[in-house]
Amino acid sequence: MLSTTPLQRPLPTATSSFSLANTGNFAASLHSVACSFSAVIWFGSDVLLLLAGEMKKVDQRLKKMTKEKKTNGIREESGEETKRKRKERERDNGEEDRN
Repeated sequence: MLSTTPLQRPLPTATSSFSLANTGNFAASLHSVACSFSAVIWFGSDVLLLLAGEMKKVDQRLKKMTKEKKTNGIREESGEETKRKRKERERDNGEEDRN
């Protein structure tokens, strides 16, 4: 026999995922995730800026070292030339003293 009473559906409870009471928790958790994500991006961008600054400093140091190395090479060559000229002068002076 058919019943004449309408079918009863269970009412939403606080544990139901469709409950209005849980939308606040969902919004709060979504907000928390969004804040965490933005914090990670913000921190990551700071780290990238720091790394870029350090790389620029390293690049400047390398350029400076390269310039110093080139300069030292020139100084060594000029120093060798000076030593050779000094030896030639001493040899010439020694020959003049003997004459």
